[in-house]
Amino acid sequence: MTKPIDAIHKSQLEAALKTPDPFTALLQVARSMNDTGTSQLEMCAIFSELLEAMQGNATEQQDDAIRDVLDFIVGWCSPHQKLFDTYLQV
Repeated sequence: MTKPIDAIHKSQLEAALKTPDPFTALLQVARSMNDTGTSQLEMCAIFSELLEAMQGNATEQQDDAIRDVLDFIVGWCSPHQKLFDTYLQV
């Protein structure tokens, strides 16, 4: 079982989703989380939980942004865009 999104990350993620460019803002949050030692698995769980929580309430742009950042976390992207060196099979 994964732990729920903590209050700090939740507020950062919610703020990022409200920006004109949610993809860039979410990616910045993800990079910050990576810089502070959040594991690939934990980050994947946090963004997956965000995606699930936003189901039906997100704009298409917000939904795409969450999914695109998840791709960078998991490694389903060009090698230079990956946030982690390993490919996470989910």
